Amino acid sequence: MWGSSALLDRPIDPCPEFIVLLLSASILTLAGVAPAPLSADLAFRPYKEWDILLPQEQFQGVAGGIRLPHAGGESVAVRLEGTVLYVDRDGDGECEAKVEPLERGQTALLVLRVPGEGGADKSYAVRLSSDGKWSYSASGAMVGEVEGTRVQLIDQNNNGRFDDYGEDAMIVGRGRAASFLSKVVRIGEALYTIDVQDDGTRVDYAPYEGPVGTLDLGSDHESKARMRSVVVRSRDGAHSFELSRSKGGVKVPAGEYSVHSGKVVLGKSKADLRTGRSQWIEVEAGETAQVAWGGPVKAEFEYARSGGAVQIGPLDIYYYGRAGEEYSNFMPLGSSPNFAIKDKQTGEVLVNAKFPGNC
Repeated sequence: MWGSSALLDRPIDPCPEFIVLLLSASILTLAGVAPAPLSADLAFRPYKEWDILLPQEQFQGVAGGIRLPHAGGESVAVRLEGTVLYVDRDGDGECEAKVEPLERGQTALLVLRVPGEGGADKSYAVRLSSDGKWSYSASGAMVGEVEGTRVQLIDQNNNGRFDDYGEDAMIVGRGRAASFLSKVVRIGEALYTIDVQDDGTRVDYAPYEGPVGTLDLGSDHESKARMRSVVVRSRDGAHSFELSRSKGGVKVPAGEYSVHSGKVVLGKSKADLRTGRSQWIEVEAGETAQVAWGGPVKAEFEYARSGGAVQIGPLDIYYYGRAGEEYSNFMPLGSSPNFAIKDKQTGEVLVNAKFPGNC
């Protein structure tokens, strides 16, 4: 290879320069075949009709401006004249956008376009509410694809950034229910770690290499209602998944999780799901954690005595599922449960009572 066969019979003296050259060539060869960094570009999209289910929706008061880092500062200015709100829509310091007071429960979409740090314009959108006082919440998302799957990043904590893990929100896939922004996401059956740029314009990602277990919320769930959203979050807030479409177990990073929030729907009726008294779920590496939850739901209530009468209010009733998860905010309120007050000694029913209609 390096000369005549006779040379092979002679010992070869080590040559540092040759070794360095050979190693350099190997490194160059490896570098030539190394895969390019995995990344996805995202673009902002405002949503006029807001139908996204957030795990922890928040409205922020406008005092001090609308938080949005841009070339002119950390927020865009607002000004109140009586009950009318004026907003600096383009970040030039002039509050030129006028928003009239809104009816209770209504919001108004306002799209902002401000100069970015690098010179390019930056878009952002808010829902404005004047319900008691002027406040705002994000009304758009940074949208792109990771491994061919649609991803939406939402500034849930309304600070103009999209990289607050465990505080901001995200949707993976075509659904409308969001989880918290997670350091690990599920794309199909695969797990990926993600690194989000603060303005949400790029996501870098790579296959997840940590310990993995299985979280099963689908196999032992009893309910006639449909789970429109079910959000779980790890104890450290680093990992979160929306599992309403999961029929059985799903792969997640090993760790402790809780059912954080969700929405239950049955026909035109709906209710909110919260952690309540449910315990942390330990998902061990290589193991399956199966949770028994849902029905039957038990009601507990608080009461007060007034003379010989017992007083119970609709807001004094608490509903818990098998795992201790809590259900609340039933809409419409529907028919009242029946309350039976019994003699403690004999068990005799002393009073049967119900709330008035629509309670």
